[in-house]
Amino acid sequence: MRCHSVKQLVLIATITLSSAQYQSLSGYQVWALNGDIPNVSIHLLKNGLADILDFAGPRKQISIHPKNLEEVDRILNQEGIHHRVLIEDLAVYLESRDVLRKKRQTETCSLASCPKPLSESFMTFEEMCCKKSCNNIPPQMEWYLINLNATYYPRVEVTSIGKSIEGRNIWQVFIKSSACNEGTAIWLEGGIHAREWISPAVTLHLVNRLARDCSIGKLFDVYIVPMANPDGYEYTWNTNRLWRKNRRIIPDSDCDGVDLNRNWDFDYGVGASDAYCSEIYKGVSAFSEPETLSLKTAMEAVNQEKNLILVIALHSYGQYLLYPYGGRTESAPFTTEMIEKGKVFTRAVSHSHETVFRIDNSGVAYSQASGATDDWAKGVLGVKYVYTLELRDGGSEGFVLGVDKIAPSEEEIWEGMRAILLSVNPSNYTLL
Repeated sequence: MRCHSVKQLVLIATITLSSAQYQSLSGYQVWALNGDIPNVSIHLLKNGLADILDFAGPRKQISIHPKNLEEVDRILNQEGIHHRVLIEDLAVYLESRDVLRKKRQTETCSLASCPKPLSESFMTFEEMCCKKSCNNIPPQMEWYLINLNATYYPRVEVTSIGKSIEGRNIWQVFIKSSACNEGTAIWLEGGIHAREWISPAVTLHLVNRLARDCSIGKLFDVYIVPMANPDGYEYTWNTNRLWRKNRRIIPDSDCDGVDLNRNWDFDYGVGASDAYCSEIYKGVSAFSEPETLSLKTAMEAVNQEKNLILVIALHSYGQYLLYPYGGRTESAPFTTEMIEKGKVFTRAVSHSHETVFRIDNSGVAYSQASGATDDWAKGVLGVKYVYTLELRDGGSEGFVLGVDKIAPSEEEIWEGMRAILLSVNPSNYTLL
């Protein structure tokens, strides 16, 4: 049965991951490493020998292409670093976790049986399938945003701020403040790393809540980009679930893609790589990618017109609220204030589901790196409060977070967001 309602159509994600997606990761292994090994991690990452899945705190996890297993093992043994295999075959592991999507592939999509909005499924960006018989349906995430614009206009405006390398729209949601507090703005960014599905999922929830919550509207103009890397995100659905970068084709190379969070022009190149195959390949130059250039142009326009007071880039995973700089040892301006407001956020988050988020400097928690949204917003635009928010979880599911984590994630982040917005609010309004 075909879906007929806008509500049902835009609020489900039932695409089953293709066999090609699993096969692309066949033979990959995930290893756990013990010890303080920043130099080794940088060597592995910069030379494209391994992908650092998690290096926050005591957790050290890397994924390794089958052709690099022996070389990585040799390097770790040479450095005396203890390591063990967590996942023997990443393709088999991911497929074993896809039972829910396989089940939904066979579901009908009647008005009564369509899955619930946002909280029960991850959205694809442009492919919509409530069942194989659903044809000629607009892109899912895009349609959701376009419908949001139609529902809440003129308070909510959804516009394209540019195109990705493959020509997909980069959508910006603008939620206008009431006339009594025009001129103060916040910026939220999601989905710049393709595999971090919980980031756009939570960001879309924030869009939905902020669009409906008129009390927040008297505090700020809100600018949100839910999906900064649409090409890479689609690639994670169709080909490689753990893809991180954009889809830049690199001539005369077996490797594609630029890490968009190493492509910004602030301390460009620090903690990044020149190697095409590296997960942190920085590109040929700062803002070489249309995605980052579009984000930069849009953020500059907001900052020139208004008082851009808060920037938060949503990522996963690790449960951290990180403040700049990532590429410098010196403290960023207003570091004390960022820590203070960050504590307001983390306390509010913990009230919802007792989830613990830690506050730290990004360079300390995740090793030195720059060319990211947060450092650029702080160092170039001079935004007072800037954070990178690493969402759930603590490492047990990592990037492959189950759909059952969407609802609690968005609920706790919404509580944190309301608290920090009130805390940085320059007009002393209250949400009554």
